[in-house]
Amino acid sequence: MEQTVWTAILLGVLAFLGLFVVGVSIISIRRKGRSTRTAFSLLGGVLVLGLAGGVTWSKWDLLRELFRGDVDDPDVLKGAARTEEGRKAAEPGEWPQWRGYHRDGLSPEKGILTTWTPKGPKEIWHKPIGGGYASLSVSGGRLYTMDRQGGQERVVCLDAKTGDLLGEYRYDADYTGLQVQYARGPRATPTVYDGRVYTVGATGVFLCLEAVPANGKLKLLWRHNLLEDFDGELKLWGVACSPLVEGDLVIVQPGGKKGSIVAFDRKTSKQVWTALEDPSGYSSPVAATAAGVRQLICFTARRMVGLRPSDGSLLWEYAWTTRNDGNIATPIVAGDLVFLSSDYGAGCALLRLSPEGNGVKAEPAFVRRNNLMRNHHSSCVLVEDHLYGFDVGSKRVFLRCVELDTFKEKWSTEELEKGCLLYADGHLLVLSENGVLSLVKATPEGYYKEASAEVLDTSQSWALPALANGRLYLRDHEKIVCLELMK
Repeated sequence: MEQTVWTAILLGVLAFLGLFVVGVSIISIRRKGRSTRTAFSLLGGVLVLGLAGGVTWSKWDLLRELFRGDVDDPDVLKGAARTEEGRKAAEPGEWPQWRGYHRDGLSPEKGILTTWTPKGPKEIWHKPIGGGYASLSVSGGRLYTMDRQGGQERVVCLDAKTGDLLGEYRYDADYTGLQVQYARGPRATPTVYDGRVYTVGATGVFLCLEAVPANGKLKLLWRHNLLEDFDGELKLWGVACSPLVEGDLVIVQPGGKKGSIVAFDRKTSKQVWTALEDPSGYSSPVAATAAGVRQLICFTARRMVGLRPSDGSLLWEYAWTTRNDGNIATPIVAGDLVFLSSDYGAGCALLRLSPEGNGVKAEPAFVRRNNLMRNHHSSCVLVEDHLYGFDVGSKRVFLRCVELDTFKEKWSTEELEKGCLLYADGHLLVLSENGVLSLVKATPEGYYKEASAEVLDTSQSWALPALANGRLYLRDHEKIVCLELMK
């Protein structure tokens, strides 16, 4: 944006000088007649206007951001690092948090079954569950999720192999104020780390529980009420951020006037810092090393920001607002690049981060306002420099493949209903909101669907599946299903 503004200022100065010189020359010609000096002045003014026009032509893609909101500036991609040094390899048997081991929707599992029966992959077990949009986490042979039972929310722990209930924790949750048609249950996914489970309910109840149940119960270690503690508003669709563990911290997004983003000591529950006063959207934070700086990347209702983990200080920001505060998708980080996307008239953008003094500078490489990729309830996945995700910007829904470096669409299809997806073994596992599971090749060469089957029964099946130990775990508002997915 800084480059765009300075370009606009330069154009303004050149245009003013050119018009001034041309105007003075024309007046001189009319009053005194032609002269060599006047002719040269007129020529100089025309040349300055030509220079302004040339700059406008060469930088038009950047200037569109000021007038239309679209940006194309491939120059900011030069030298962008794509690998994060020291990134720990994901463990095949683990899916311990929202979007998997690295919060990117990518699974390291191999040997996927590409031939299904009409009913889909073999069902290992299914168990009843209450309403909820919370996804599933798998760690240490146990499966965790959240649901709603009457006037209470519940954290549940099941045996991942058998589906047997191992333990639960219940607490009261008043859903008054939530939009009725979306008040079916919690939104956020449990985070399992170092023998503990961290959860956030739809009304902002933030819990830390022991991961191993005893006597059919999950022991409560500590609790916070995020909306009360940080003066947050209960949004139309509830609190939806999944807790993020970074070192000794656990980070959540209350969206309060006393703290939009908050870090707690994950062991003691002591508040370590608060940052910003933005209202919250419905996104979850990620941690990454970009521009040589370890940082927390968070999507609020107003902007994408990078924060320093030690104290929550602002490293960079990029304004991004939507109708209904509908910033929902999780940021995608690829080296020094950050991808963001929203529905509700917003669109998508690719930012490049670079060092700037003691902080970080964020420059837009590409911006597509209300176009190309508009993530609704789900996030894209990035596979070998290509984004795969749902563009939900109108009554038409597309599954698209977009090249990250160029923001060019490689293919799109309207065959699949709106849904969510994850990646494993060269394939996309796509779950529609009406419970249809599809297997699609993850390739920019074209759209190739290899299998499809209805595996869930209810609408608004928005919970992202989890893949661990060759088994795919899915849920809707009535049941959890475990499918055998690997050979």
